[in-house]
Amino acid sequence: MCNLTQLKKAGVSLVNYSTPCLFTAQSALEKEMQRMKNNDASLIETDVNVKNCTELLLDNLAHRR
Repeated sequence: MCNLTQLKKAGVSLVNYSTPCLFTAQSALEKEMQRMKNNDASLIETDVNVKNCTELLLDNLAHRR
């Protein structure tokens, strides 16, 4: 196994961790859904919203041009 520093030294410029990220996202969704169920579907205050997500998406797209 190697880390990102070792991969960079070997000339790798892109590392795709799609499957581990999906596992993490699934776990987070399951935990939040259980938390909501346990709390009568109440929502918590968070900095994550449609506006923030859209800004992040547009920022990421701008770097691809």
